[in-house]
Amino acid sequence: FQSTPHSCETPMNGHYSNCDRVGCSQNTRNAPDAYGPGTEFRIDTTRTFDVRTDFFQNDGMLTGMRTTLSQEGRSFVLKHLTCDADYLAKLTDAMSDGMSLRITYWGRSASTMAWLDAPPCHSEACTGSNAGEAVLRNITVSKAADLPDDSTSTESGEGHQKWIADPWAKWECHHYVGNQQATNWCKRAGIEGGFEYKYTGGEGAQCGPCWCCKRKAKLAPGGATAPAVTWNSPEPAVTTTMAVTTKPPPLTKGALDIRGVDSSYVAGTAGSVEGGALTIRHNAGFTIFTERAQTWEPDNIEEFKLLGKIISYTVDLSKVGCACNLAFYLIAMPARDMQGEPSPGTNRQGQPPYYCDANMVGGQWCPEIDIMEA
Repeated sequence: FQSTPHSCETPMNGHYSNCDRVGCSQNTRNAPDAYGPGTEFRIDTTRTFDVRTDFFQNDGMLTGMRTTLSQEGRSFVLKHLTCDADYLAKLTDAMSDGMSLRITYWGRSASTMAWLDAPPCHSEACTGSNAGEAVLRNITVSKAADLPDDSTSTESGEGHQKWIADPWAKWECHHYVGNQQATNWCKRAGIEGGFEYKYTGGEGAQCGPCWCCKRKAKLAPGGATAPAVTWNSPEPAVTTTMAVTTKPPPLTKGALDIRGVDSSYVAGTAGSVEGGALTIRHNAGFTIFTERAQTWEPDNIEEFKLLGKIISYTVDLSKVGCACNLAFYLIAMPARDMQGEPSPGTNRQGQPPYYCDANMVGGQWCPEIDIMEA
C-alpha cells in the first residue's frame, strides 16, 4: 500500500508544464508485517479494511497528510513526515480549487510492479484469477482538524481515534480470533477499532446465524449522507471541443452515494455501481461527476475540495493479487491548455478526455495525490 503526493511547478493560466514524477511517497512495505495477505499481517488484505486520509491545513495552506489503515481493532499509519513543508504547500492551490477523484485498476508483471508490492510479493503477475474484482464502498468526506494531532498515533502505526455508531452500516458476522470467544469479548466490546459489536447469543441475529455481529462505525465527526439519486444510462455521444473530437469508450454509469457530497455520479469502464458501492474490474477506470450527462464534459467533473478535510472509505482487495494496483487518487482535472481553456488532449493513450497527472500519462501534466495504490 503506497500513498504519494506529487507537486508541480507553478502553472501559467492553469497550464502545468512539469511535475514531480516520483513524489513524496510512503509505503507499508517498509514496515515488516504491516500489510499483506494473511493473518500474520496487521492489515490482512484477504479481508476488507478501512482507509482514511486527513489533509491538514493552517491559514489556508496544506501542512500535512496522513493515511490511516484500520481493520478489526488494528491500524497502521502513513504520516508523510518526510514531506517537506514547502513541497506540500505547492499543492495548496490545486486542493483549494478542487481536484477530481479518479479510481483505476491495472497491473503488469512482477518485475514492473515491484516498486509497489515487493516485499511481500514475489513472482506473481496481474493476470487471470490473480486479477479479480475489487470493491470500494462507504466513501465519505468530512471535516478534519486544522493541524495534525500526533497524540492520536505513533510512528509505528498504532492509532487511537474516536469512533461512533453508524446506523447506516450493514451488520455482518464477526469471526472470533484468539481468545475472544473464551473470554466473552463480544459482550463488552461495544465500539472498538472502527467497528460496533453486538452479542446475540446466536438467536435472532441481525447478521444471520452468528453469535457476534459487527458493523462499521464512523470516525467522529462524520459527514452527511448524500441523497439517493438515479442515472439512466444514455449512449455516449461525440463531443467536439477545440476542434478535437472526443468519444469515450462505452461507459458504466450510475449514482454513487458519497457521504458529505450533495450528489455524485460515476462514469467509467469495466465495473458496476450500486448505492454506495463501486465494483471495479481489471483494466478499468472511473471518474466522479456532479450530474448525469450524455457526454464527458469538463464542467461536470466533480471537484473535491479536501483541504482541511478527510476522505475515507472501505475497500475489499481479497480478489486482487500481487502485481495489481487499485488506485484511488486525486488529479487537477480537467487539464488546461496555455490559454487556460479545458484541454481534452490529443494523445491520451487510452485515458479519458481532459485527463492529466504528475507523470504526464495521456500527454498532459497536473498535480496528483495518490491516496491509495494497492
